[in-house]
Amino acid sequence: MRKLVVFLWAFAISCRPAEPQNECQGVVSTASPGATEAGLSILRSGGNAADAAVAISFVLGVTEPAMSGLGGGCQIILSKTDETPIAINGTTLAPTGTDTTITKGDLTPYTKSSIPSMVKTMAYLHRNHGSGNLTWAELIDPAIEIAHKGFVVGPFLAKVYQEYGHHLIEGGAPLSQWLKNGQDIPVEGDTIKQPTLARTLKIIAEKGPDSFYKGEIAQQISRDMQLNGGWITLEDLKRFPEPRVSPALTTTYFSHTLYTSPPPAGGATMLYALELMEKYHTIAKSDTTNDLVSMVLSLHQAHENRRHDPLPQEDFQKEFNQKIKGLAPANITSQFSFKSNSEDENGETTHYSVVDGSGMSIAVTASINAYFGSRAASEELGFLYNSYMTDFIFEDPTNYYAIKPGQPAYSSMSPTIVRKDEQDVLVLGSPGSKRIISAVAQIVKFWVTVNSDIQEAVAQPRIHALDSSVWVEEWNKTEVDRLLELGFKVKQPQNNLSMGDLNAYFGGVHAIALEYGKWVGTADPRRDGAAGGCQ
Repeated sequence: MRKLVVFLWAFAISCRPAEPQNECQGVVSTASPGATEAGLSILRSGGNAADAAVAISFVLGVTEPAMSGLGGGCQIILSKTDETPIAINGTTLAPTGTDTTITKGDLTPYTKSSIPSMVKTMAYLHRNHGSGNLTWAELIDPAIEIAHKGFVVGPFLAKVYQEYGHHLIEGGAPLSQWLKNGQDIPVEGDTIKQPTLARTLKIIAEKGPDSFYKGEIAQQISRDMQLNGGWITLEDLKRFPEPRVSPALTTTYFSHTLYTSPPPAGGATMLYALELMEKYHTIAKSDTTNDLVSMVLSLHQAHENRRHDPLPQEDFQKEFNQKIKGLAPANITSQFSFKSNSEDENGETTHYSVVDGSGMSIAVTASINAYFGSRAASEELGFLYNSYMTDFIFEDPTNYYAIKPGQPAYSSMSPTIVRKDEQDVLVLGSPGSKRIISAVAQIVKFWVTVNSDIQEAVAQPRIHALDSSVWVEEWNKTEVDRLLELGFKVKQPQNNLSMGDLNAYFGGVHAIALEYGKWVGTADPRRDGAAGGCQ
């Protein structure tokens, strides 16, 4: 197995396991060295995991401009000692002026954007779950500093720029702020400064989150939208609601209890797949071929179930329990009626996990949807709008996820916290559109049933199953032949975003696990991330 390389500034991070929870202020794992250091800095300053999460979110919007930011949304699972984990639904919403008759192909860069929720969700998290030791402005300061001084482009982000940077060049002046010297695609080692974003962040820090929804930032967003044919209005921003908070969606898996995000997120599909994997496990032989086949069939069946019978956003736990009651895996000799192949290659996101010394754990998946979002931005604000309007269902008004004003888009985000004996033992999530569900389910499966350490589980080659296709990260002829016999198309994705022998197509899991009494953080070697603990 390829050894996982975890890196960060040497004085803060190493590949060694983090310190025990009762001796350490916390453990952080994110997709950006700067974000991980910011989270650790907050913990060292007396903040808790919620405080660190806020700081990390704002920093990731600076250091991962292609994946998340002020223009996007998020899903959160939050766990406290002796309390049932909760889900904080920070989804974006379709604007009031959404055209329900439009086709997906007719969307423009500006009409692709739903109303951003990230700032409001982070404000809620700080206000309701923060330690009280740090102000809102103090949590945004690290992002302001990095935006002003710049950050160094890592190897994965350089690949993203190489693959998608032409969209920034084509976007003209508003998108030039993410290019080198305003005109060239950055390469690894280049420093990217974002003074416009730094000014916007400073306004949010000094004037509070209302500046984004009711103040000068909101006014500039609405002007920019109006000038470019976008749907978001000042009234949309003013009326944007607080995030919905509910008990997390839950089920059990081999004596572990899992908590994840309910609809409109993808946690239910991930749990459904794991329910099937557990049932396959009891009937399958011990060889790896059958193990792989059972994972593929479980993921396929789970996605099919969501397509034909999605969970309601109300009473989701009751409905989920009904779904899995008497759930049985499909016979592997059955002939499947496959939907036409979906490539599913465009979604992007980020994920981070935090555990603190007080027993609080938090898993956050955040996104502007596609790489570089909608590829539209205000030249005066310095952040990219999201492209979540592309995730609705078009030309079918009866569909559960049909495009409609005020509605959240279909999402695959699956931030997850795992407990055993009423104690948190695993915190994780991943980017990658529907590949999120595949990645999170596989990590949970390997970590729980194979008893592998979290670094080994995250570095393990993955698969992704959707519709008639199975994408494999590592080609094994015996396994592939078996899948072909079952009627699947087996393929490997393009390697444009590969990191060594691993491919970022299969996600970017940032996880923290309790192993031998110690919290261990790990960053996915498929990305530029880092993990570490502090004292």
